[in-house]
Order: sequence, then C-alpha cells, then structure tokens
Amino acid sequence: MQLEENPFFSPFTEPARQRLMDSVVVTHHEPGETLFEEHDPPDAVFLVLSGTIALTKRAREHTETLAEVHSGEYFGEMGVIDNLGRSAAACAKTEACVARIPGPLLMEVLRAEPSAASLHFVHRVSDYLRTTNARFMAQVLHKERMQVVGEMASSIIHDFKNPITSIQLGIEMIDQASENPATEHYCTLILGQLNRMVAMAEELLAYSRGSTDLQRERVTVEQFLHEFQVYNEDFLTRSRVTLTLHSADTEIDIDRTRFMRVFQNILSNAVEAFGNGEGSVTIHASLEDDTMVRFDIADSGPGIPEPIRSRVFEPFVTYGKRKGTGLGMAIARTIVEAHGGSILFSTETGKGTTFTITIPRPQSPGL
Repeated sequence: MQLEENPFFSPFTEPARQRLMDSVVVTHHEPGETLFEEHDPPDAVFLVLSGTIALTKRAREHTETLAEVHSGEYFGEMGVIDNLGRSAAACAKTEACVARIPGPLLMEVLRAEPSAASLHFVHRVSDYLRTTNARFMAQVLHKERMQVVGEMASSIIHDFKNPITSIQLGIEMIDQASENPATEHYCTLILGQLNRMVAMAEELLAYSRGSTDLQRERVTVEQFLHEFQVYNEDFLTRSRVTLTLHSADTEIDIDRTRFMRVFQNILSNAVEAFGNGEGSVTIHASLEDDTMVRFDIADSGPGIPEPIRSRVFEPFVTYGKRKGTGLGMAIARTIVEAHGGSILFSTETGKGTTFTITIPRPQSPGL
C-alpha cells in the first residue's frame, strides 16, 4: 500500500498531512522481530505498508495475541495520546514494512488541527477498547471452561481406576483360563478398549493443562492401521459403515494411543454425520517427499456444515450434535502438532470430507 493511502491521514488537513508524511521513517522487519516491548516509551505511531504485525501481552507463563495489524492499517496511537507507556508489545508476524511517525510531532499537529481529527482518534481508541474487551472476555470464558474440563477429567480418572483395575484383572483371568481363540481375541479387545477409555480422560486432562507428553514407539503404518481397524470392527458393523485401508510400506514414530485417538475422532465424526444411513470411510497412507508420512481420511458424508468450517479445530465447537464436548478436533490438532505434523481438511457439501494428516517419517530404521 502507498503511504498516502493509509487511513491514518484521512482526518488531517492537507498541510498537516504533508507535514506528517515528510517525517516518516520506513523500516523493514523480519518475522519475529520486535518493534517495541510492553511498557516501552510511546514515541511513535506505526503505519503498516505491507505484512502483518502482532500486538501481544504477556500473561503469566504465556503470551496472548490481542490483535493483528495488517497492510493498510496503523497502531500505536493510544500510547502516544495518553503517554503512559506501551500497553502491549508489537512484533512482526510476517515479513513487514512499516512507516514510523514521531509521537511528539503527531501531538503537536493534533493540537493545531480542527476537532474532527481529535474525534477520529477518540473513535479509534473506543473501537480498540471494545475489541480488546470482547477478546479478553472470550479468553476468560475459555479458561473457565477448560478449568471445568480439567476438573472433570481428573475426577473421571480418579473414579475410573478401581473399577477398571477390577475389570482388567477379571479379563486377564478369563484370558489365561480359556483356550478358545475367540475368547482370547475378545479379551484382548476389551483390555485395549479399557486402556483407551483411560487414555481419553487423560487426554482431556492434558489438553486442559496445555500439555501433551508423548510416549513414542516405532510401528509400521500397516500395524497401526490394522490395530485401528480391529478396534472399530464392531462399531463399524453396527453403524453400517465400510472402512477401506490403503497402507504404506514405512514406519512411524508415534504415541500409539494418542495418535489412535486422532483417527478415532475423525471416524466417529464421519459416522455421526451419516446419521442412520450407510457410508464409507477410506484411509490412504503414502509417503510425501520421502520425509513425511501422509494420511488421507476421506468419507462419503454430507460435508462439514458451512457455519463451522472456519472453526473446526477450535475448542467447544459443535453443530447439531446430540452429544459430545466439542473438544475432539481441538485435541486431535494438539496431538498431531505435538508429533511435529499438521492436520488440514477439505470438504464439499453433499460429497464428503477429507482430513489430511502429515507427520515426519523416522530418519533411521527402527523395526
């Protein structure tokens, strides 16, 4: 964007506008570079000519993003006007080009300008405060809900331990006493599902605390997908859903239980989207650039509803579900990213949805 096109200049008279533009110093910033820190002296207003600047505030152990300022916008005028120090830090989110106007000059020009110019900045400050307040309240609500989730998960884990331990001991005794292959198969299946129940509660607890500690192990893609299919045989049969697998001849280094949960969330959402009708899910594994393992999980469902497509991976997002917390896909993304991977999706109304998961391929042989 050209400097003179920035809306910062719109309330000023032509002589004042020219005086401000003559004072501009243009600077270039790399991603992650800091323009100023919180509490720094408010010595300038910044006009973004290209790129994106993030305004952030430190909150205990982490940093909250208050706003993003894009090309054609400006920031920093509040500090210059009240002269109380920067209320937030500013850093380049992308490569950015910024025009800097000295704060003392701006105040000098404002004092000489008609009241319309001052009123413009009052409106700006008011809008900024409203936006910041709304964002803050949303964050407070999110943290309160996550605290409830954490307390619930902790209680579930505590209450599960004794009955699950008793069930596990009983199943193991049945397995040891039986020589029937079918009984042994179902005992193994039940034990696996019990472990998954505990793991689900532990994932909720870990997510509410903002941590994901992985217990990695080396498995082949074929082993992982076969295990996933075995655990879901009865579920798929009852749901009248066909699962088709296309494996890849490679290994993956994963937390098997947590990564299984990612696939389970996607499958469960697909089955629920089918309603009471039949459907199909296909999982296709492949190598991408010889360094990444890619999983495409495609269903034949109705597609993700448009109102939630932009918020699929946000917590507490549900749409017409009879049950569920709305945390499944948020947890799934956290798990995939903890593995150093990414998860994306494409969807089309009436034609289905495909989730694409990529994770790094182990660089050294393990099995």
